[in-house]
Amino acid sequence: MKFDVIIGNPPYQLKDEKDKKRASASPIYHYFVEQAKKLNPRYLVMITPSRWFTGGKGLNDFRDSMLNDQRIKQIHDYLNEKDCFPNQEIKGGVSYFFWDREYSGDCDIFTYENDKCVSQAKRPLKENGLDVFIRYNQAVAILNKVRKFNEPSFNEVISSAKPFGLRTYFKGNNKPYKNKNDNVILYQNGGIGYVSREEIPNNRDWILRHKVIVPYAVGTGDGKTDKVNPIYAGINSACTETYLVIGPFESEDICNNVISYINTKFLHFMLTLKKNTQHATRGAYQFVPMQDFSHPWTDEQLYAKYGLSKDEINFIESMIRPMDNDSDKPKKSRSKKTTQSQLDLESYDE
Repeated sequence: MKFDVIIGNPPYQLKDEKDKKRASASPIYHYFVEQAKKLNPRYLVMITPSRWFTGGKGLNDFRDSMLNDQRIKQIHDYLNEKDCFPNQEIKGGVSYFFWDREYSGDCDIFTYENDKCVSQAKRPLKENGLDVFIRYNQAVAILNKVRKFNEPSFNEVISSAKPFGLRTYFKGNNKPYKNKNDNVILYQNGGIGYVSREEIPNNRDWILRHKVIVPYAVGTGDGKTDKVNPIYAGINSACTETYLVIGPFESEDICNNVISYINTKFLHFMLTLKKNTQHATRGAYQFVPMQDFSHPWTDEQLYAKYGLSKDEINFIESMIRPMDNDSDKPKKSRSKKTTQSQLDLESYDE
């Protein structure tokens, strides 16, 4: 059977009926794209979630195939899915691609926001040395300036999920134990509790160290409004998988300098290059560069360090809402229902 043109809006995901409690879902749209390519039509157009750009459960091979396919002539990327589907919620937005069997070259990238095309550029889908698609045209030059410094990634000091081996639904005691040795402060979903050292299965050596913790789930996946709220977790503390650990470090001063960096627009912008859902995993910080934390950081210092132009600075400033520099300060544990997104943490790649 021969096809000249294939146009489709395939089903996006398959819900796991055997796991109704967590309602985890696996994407399936990539199978339709791959099968359509095998039919070798003259033209192929499909609309899909944009999560494949940087993540997605089981999409690594698909992403690699797409980024190396020079027959993709155009990508039209809608940052807000409601510009296409007003009644649907699709984390990370949606996009459609135009594939031309006879074409080979760079791709025209069109970016839409609030029903308008806000950016257009012709560039490779795959930047040298990267395994993800950089969504924003203006971000490519900024990222390349940062990469020239060859600095380690900030994610090297960020823990994986469940840093102390405690699940989100684990709850510490509401009140301190009578035995002071059992009073490890536990940062948990809903506030603060208390646990004994014996209840903590992993990384007990971190308990008596200075550290910073950040939420695993941040916002909705909208880089303009999502705010990472760091918390200084001092000596004799731990956390559930509601948080990731940054560190540990040698002093509270270093932790405060780390927090100053996390509170910059620059860091949040670099985070948006990889994060397009509510989940801020360690891997989402891939493009955030490491800094010298012997002193605090400001956006002005970071813009100057990386030699960003006025236009590049303005783009970052327009992308990220003003930072309030007000870290979360959890209160003592109170009753709070665990959200489904927190129950679903394990179903996402780091």
